[in-house]
Amino acid sequence: MKIKYFLFAVATMLVACNNEPENPNGPGTSTNPDTPSTGLYIINEGMYGSPSASLSFYNPETDVVTNNVFHSANGYILGDVASSMTIINGQGWISVNNSGIIYIFDLSTYKEKGRIQGINSPRYICQASGDKVYISQMYSNVIKIVDAKTYKITGSITVPEMDMKPSFMGGSTEEMIKVGDYVYCNCWSYQRDLIKIDTKTDKVVATLDLGVQPKSIALSDDTTLWVLVDGGSWNGNPAGYEAPKLVAVDLAEFKVKKSYELPLGDSVAHLECDGNYLYWLENGVQRMAVDATELPSEAFIPSTSWSLYSLTVSESGDIYVADAIDYTQSGTVTRYDSEGNEVSIFMVGVCPANFCWKN
Repeated sequence: MKIKYFLFAVATMLVACNNEPENPNGPGTSTNPDTPSTGLYIINEGMYGSPSASLSFYNPETDVVTNNVFHSANGYILGDVASSMTIINGQGWISVNNSGIIYIFDLSTYKEKGRIQGINSPRYICQASGDKVYISQMYSNVIKIVDAKTYKITGSITVPEMDMKPSFMGGSTEEMIKVGDYVYCNCWSYQRDLIKIDTKTDKVVATLDLGVQPKSIALSDDTTLWVLVDGGSWNGNPAGYEAPKLVAVDLAEFKVKKSYELPLGDSVAHLECDGNYLYWLENGVQRMAVDATELPSEAFIPSTSWSLYSLTVSESGDIYVADAIDYTQSGTVTRYDSEGNEVSIFMVGVCPANFCWKN
């Protein structure tokens, strides 16, 4: 009788252990806030037309990701289509373009500190000078100017002669990089230009035609800006359809100094640079030395996934690649070392669209 009772007790303990609640975020994730001094924010778009955007935080030291950190801290969801995040004056700024909101939050607690509304479809955020912040927009030829202390819109920059046709989409301003007294911004949707903005006057002082739809930009040094041009992406694009290309722009002269044509029809996105190499998404992850004289002959990290969605590179050279999978379920981020070997993979939110480093 005692033996039977002992066996029953052991079996009950084993069942109890095996029935512990599963981590809802999946393996390698945490449900507890994790706020070390350094790490990686993952901005998850969510599903278009649905308030399902979210923010994740990954700690490379512990290899643990914490999902839904903004929602957990504030009790409400970011909104519909989170686009990008920037850190300004020690605070996180997240643009949620379809909801027309920018949230500012504390980096340690994730608590909201303020918000900016009244912007049509905010995309990217750039600290122009001091407390002056530029915010680019889709479907608009206007960049908004915001005060970083008051979170108030204080002015705007109109991009001259931007073609706002077709009317159902219009033009757009996208990524921005500041070099010296100037901010450089690519005009993407149905556009062709890279623009140069004087931050002292808040005026567009020069434009450079780079081809159909300059999609992403990255700086290799203070004299060279690289631009990934998608070529229109689809045959029938009213702005034109041509081979995508990788273009190096001399910032001193503000002119093209070299250009590399990519295969017609290839989907290209998310240009990054670590100072030595350029990285972008095109049939996997491509890598090219900034002083190379020709394009790579094969992908640095091959992939058969058609849904690779974003890319970033750490200061240590690790490469992070996000996969949206089917654009409705939780996406994944795969971490590779500088040689392209897989280190780990972890689940994040729906449509991981962008990254932001906390250094």
